[in-house]
Amino acid sequence: MKKTLLILVAIATMTMLYSCGGGNSYKNEAFKYSVTLPEGFVPQNQDAAMEAERGGKLFVKEGCMIDMTAKKMDYKYITPEESLKQGFEMAKALKDDVISSELKDDHYVVKYQDQFGYRAGYEMQKNGVSLNIFITYPVEKKAEFDKDVDAVLSSATIE
Repeated sequence: MKKTLLILVAIATMTMLYSCGGGNSYKNEAFKYSVTLPEGFVPQNQDAAMEAERGGKLFVKEGCMIDMTAKKMDYKYITPEESLKQGFEMAKALKDDVISSELKDDHYVVKYQDQFGYRAGYEMQKNGVSLNIFITYPVEKKAEFDKDVDAVLSSATIE
């Protein structure tokens, strides 16, 4: 009876994970942020000192790279809102082929295409932390990765 119950719980858990995308969460304790990664993304470094210095990690899956970094912000000379707005305007201005751009209260997203493929640049500022996520993926895999990119960016949170 216990063995059957254990098997049923394991099956239910696997089904739930599969139906929710089966992703993994990356949590950065130093900067208090987390991001959910879709199934199959693998961390590219296990160097704790490098992760601490960058405030994040690089993940790769079949030509798609998700690079996360974070830093503490100093708002002595500029408000958080103005800092985010300036970052958004600069990101749009530096990109030749902007596909879409969106500025919200605590984050922005700029998606564009260049000679190497598709890119998504994201910045969230909250509680004195700036989280940057930069995603690149090849043109031939656009349809495959567009959903993953949106899922990653919508999952980002800072405590």
